[in-house]
Amino acid sequence: MQISMKSKNKYPIGFYVCTSAYALERMAFYSAKWLIAIFIVAEVIKGGLGLTPADGAKMTANLVAFTYLTPILGGYIADRWINPRLCIILGALIMCAGYLLGYQASVMSSPELLSGMILLVSIGTGLYKGNIAGISGRLFKDKSQLDSAFSIQYSIANMGSFLGTLTVSFIAYKIGFGKTFLVCAMILL
Repeated sequence: MQISMKSKNKYPIGFYVCTSAYALERMAFYSAKWLIAIFIVAEVIKGGLGLTPADGAKMTANLVAFTYLTPILGGYIADRWINPRLCIILGALIMCAGYLLGYQASVMSSPELLSGMILLVSIGTGLYKGNIAGISGRLFKDKSQLDSAFSIQYSIANMGSFLGTLTVSFIAYKIGFGKTFLVCAMILL
């Protein structure tokens, strides 16, 4: 008696590429989100901006709010003008530029540059986040696999978020706030 088993859950290689890229982007984002909150309120002598906790909460809230709103605009842009793949590349580059601006904000102790970082990261996330999910969905000929594929994708993205949040404090402690923003930029490259 011969038993034969077929695997129904074989996903296209592009799915794994998109999932890995999404997890790394979430890792950089959640690292920077934590980093902003601490960087803003840390004393200047310790490399922070020395602002009030209320200022820190406002800037972190702005980052979160804008990164949840801008994917609507990013999807519209991808539907009307720019190919979704190009949107993902542009989004990653804009986020990378934002994290580099975070580094400059640290070097120059500038809340204004940090606000610029929040703006760039929000725009980049808008171009990146929704379009990577859209491209992942287009990779499947068998639409019955989409539910399990997106469950896997979001689980792996959540692992990236968790790892970013878990490790960023240790990295910042060892190399400082500014260089940790550089690490976030490097993750996206």
